[in-house]
Amino acid sequence: MKSVFQMLLLFLCVSQFTGVAQENSEIKQLKELAKTDLKRAEALLNGMLANKTLKLTPKDSVEVIFYKAYILVNLGYVDSALMQFNHCLIRAEKIHQNHLKVLCQCEIGNIYYNWGNYEKALQYFLKSQKESLIMNDAICQAEALNYIGKYHHSLGNFDKSLEYFNSAQLLAKRHQMIDLQATLNASIGKYYESLGNYDVALTWYLSALRLKDSLNNRMIMGTIYNHLGNLYQAIGNFEQSLAYQKLGLEERIQLGYVEGISKSFKNIGEVYLDLKLPDTAMIYFTKALQFANDYSRTRNYCFQALNLSSHMGYDKGFIQANYIIGQSFYYENQLEKAETFFIRSLQNALLNGMKEEICDNSFLLYQLNQQLGKTDKTLEYLKKYYETKMEIVNEQTTNHLAELEVGYEMEQKEKANELLRKQNEINTLTIARKNGFITLISIILGLTLIAISAFYLSFKSKQKANRQLALLNTEIISQNRKLTKLNEQLKRVNREKDNFFSIIAHEVRNPLWWFRNLAETLSENYDTMPKDKLGKAIQSLDESAKNSFHLMDNLLQWSKSQLNRMSFNPQELNLAELIDENIKLWKTAATYKSIQINIDTDPKLRLFADRDMINTLIRNLLSNAIKYTHVNGTIEIKANQLESSIQLTIKDSGIGISKANLKKLFDPNHQFSTLGIMQEKGSGIGLKLCKDFIELNRGTIEVESTENQGTLFRCVFPI
Repeated sequence: MKSVFQMLLLFLCVSQFTGVAQENSEIKQLKELAKTDLKRAEALLNGMLANKTLKLTPKDSVEVIFYKAYILVNLGYVDSALMQFNHCLIRAEKIHQNHLKVLCQCEIGNIYYNWGNYEKALQYFLKSQKESLIMNDAICQAEALNYIGKYHHSLGNFDKSLEYFNSAQLLAKRHQMIDLQATLNASIGKYYESLGNYDVALTWYLSALRLKDSLNNRMIMGTIYNHLGNLYQAIGNFEQSLAYQKLGLEERIQLGYVEGISKSFKNIGEVYLDLKLPDTAMIYFTKALQFANDYSRTRNYCFQALNLSSHMGYDKGFIQANYIIGQSFYYENQLEKAETFFIRSLQNALLNGMKEEICDNSFLLYQLNQQLGKTDKTLEYLKKYYETKMEIVNEQTTNHLAELEVGYEMEQKEKANELLRKQNEINTLTIARKNGFITLISIILGLTLIAISAFYLSFKSKQKANRQLALLNTEIISQNRKLTKLNEQLKRVNREKDNFFSIIAHEVRNPLWWFRNLAETLSENYDTMPKDKLGKAIQSLDESAKNSFHLMDNLLQWSKSQLNRMSFNPQELNLAELIDENIKLWKTAATYKSIQINIDTDPKLRLFADRDMINTLIRNLLSNAIKYTHVNGTIEIKANQLESSIQLTIKDSGIGISKANLKKLFDPNHQFSTLGIMQEKGSGIGLKLCKDFIELNRGTIEVESTENQGTLFRCVFPI
């Protein structure tokens, strides 16, 4: 019977393991399909959601929501995708899936970025960078840096964008993030293209393309091909431009990436327009707008770009935005509105001498006026289109002739150089004959010089030996100094060790002995003790326990700091809450001595520091204030924000500290401690801990004291 039960248990474990493996396999397949075929990924996702027998862990459920949103945004359902990303963000926060949480923030920021709401997008990008830095997630940090670089590039802050791209690239290479490396190579190429440095830009684009064998991501491949197509169009190589643009279109169609397909059609149309094939160009423009499928939203984005370009004085962006807005009205057959934006774009293009943009606007105004039946304007814009195109062709021809002329001059110079080389050969033969006699004299002189050199080298060798001996003596002296310093450090470490064991032998043993006696007395006499004595005994037991805990905690923290094993985890802290927590810890001791504690803190005051270290700091300063304050005394705790810092002060009306003892408080070579008002004992390490912890949090501590009047500790932290 027992063996049967064991076999059944084993079967259930294997079945459960198999189910998890299958589940993880499906999610892995979903991730891969999201990079190569969005429609198939959507079908798989719908099947998983419809399968009621499939049990997903909380982490897997959040991943499924993330990829659902990712698929929706790339299929063109942006509003639904935004809702799903926000839902995923909330779920990820609840189960502490910080990696997915940061990725959601990046994707939400990217949606606002594509909508033209750059400032809101930046808020999400910066938040994701900060959180990935705190949780030491290099992958998320690289993604966030890439998006911040895109933001600055869109605003024309090209140098700043390059800084973020380079930082992201270092992380991507270090952690072998091939997809992101390819994306960043393309982004850096775009930076150089924006500066007009086409050769360097091409180098970066090709370096991104060389990674294609390691990529299984049609989104990235489509982007790389698109950048290469735009670059070749800019330098006038339209054949290569079309080839790469069509490769990019094919990748995006295979993926099902709606916005990308629209952009590829638009780019191909622009190349055909440069090739003087307007009818073919219009076919692709129409397809681009068909896939965009939302003229109103397209115009909204363009109006945002228009306002931003106008604000920045970015003429090219202003001209392009007017042109695209005019296109959207034109394809909605709102010809008069379209004409207004085409004319504005054309006028600014004429003012800036931007001939390509003049051609684009003139051609569409020609078609628009032809439809409106305005013959005079039709001919005027058609004439402007062909005149500008001829100017462009003439400039290209002039440049080509200049290149040919330079080539001819270089060829003539090469021939002249060849003649000079032959003449030099003749001169060399003549000089060789004359040098025969000179060679003989040179040999004699050489032998003489060798003899002199031998003597000189012997002399130098002795000098070098003397210098080396002097260096050895200097090194021996230096080593002796180092040994002396090491001996001093060893003595100091031994003193600290002896001090530590002394504290354990005397300071820890006494409160624990007292705690044991109190507990034993209560245990044996609980039923016979008067109620008032019983209360006092329990109160003393509570005090003894707190003092023992406080001392042991200080010893533990001190030993960690001495061994350099403290972990430093800064975070945003509510300083008022920490002060309240520590006052509750010492409330019994303060009440026992009838000490009034006055608090003046801002409940909204925030401090970025390590929670455990700040707790230890407040606990030690408050403990000392209570220990050295008379019965019916007062303690004042104040925390406020100055111009560039946060200041915490703890002031008591106690016995104060003499000037001689003030110098010993923070001295690491002295163990200084005095008895409290009620003969309370201390270890003498609490204030040293306070100083170490404040300095670790980039702060400073000061003390002011007058004997028999009280003491004030002032802690200052930078914001």
